[in-house]
Amino acid sequence: MKVLIIGGTGKIGHRLAQDLSTTHQVIVAGLNSGQHQCDYSSELSLHGLFMKINNIEHVVCTVGGDMIHKKFDQLTNNDWRYVIERKLFAQMLVTKISEMYIKNGGSITLTSGYHSHFATPETIAIGSANAALETFVMQFSKFLSSDIRINAVSPTPVSSMKSDQLPELCPITQVARSYIDSIEGDDTGKIFRPWDGLYSQNISFATLDESTYGGCKVGGSLFKVCSYFINSFSYFSGI
Repeated sequence: MKVLIIGGTGKIGHRLAQDLSTTHQVIVAGLNSGQHQCDYSSELSLHGLFMKINNIEHVVCTVGGDMIHKKFDQLTNNDWRYVIERKLFAQMLVTKISEMYIKNGGSITLTSGYHSHFATPETIAIGSANAALETFVMQFSKFLSSDIRINAVSPTPVSSMKSDQLPELCPITQVARSYIDSIEGDDTGKIFRPWDGLYSQNISFATLDESTYGGCKVGGSLFKVCSYFINSFSYFSGI
């Protein structure tokens, strides 16, 4: 199978490319490096990338490491726009463009993040965008054409060491395995959560259920932003 990894030059993407390359043809795209260069937030850049590569069966987007960590009262309007546009809207755009080019029966795997459920004062914006992206995946999986599947992986901070050495982190091998399971399996609308170590730690978190909220696909995702924000912010503000 031919797999395109957008963001394949990052830590997770690089490991995933290594693991996949033993059994699949892997094409790596990065912003400034990789086999191809692409700005995943640009529709023109994405079209240009797909037009260079024929017969793509699976697309993986391992992006979003360039997020903003600030407390709520420090976040500017531009900070919010940056996080939502890079984490949520850009991956929606990847989905939109991928659907035009990948083969029937292929798949799209996006990347959210554990802050959708494990909130900290500095991750209100990131967690909101992660939660919205997950809702988008669950909702839009019902409407993709040509038997195309869509899932998301929600990684934690990763370690190349064994989990018993750094129990608060997830082994990068397990995170990569979640992406491979999304590609090679039959699941659609699923959020893979390789969260080894988190539940054994004394971490404050805001837990959201897997309910799909009503409304249109994008509207439901934005509703999730609001729901996450209210849950998380109330926890830290004492509302």
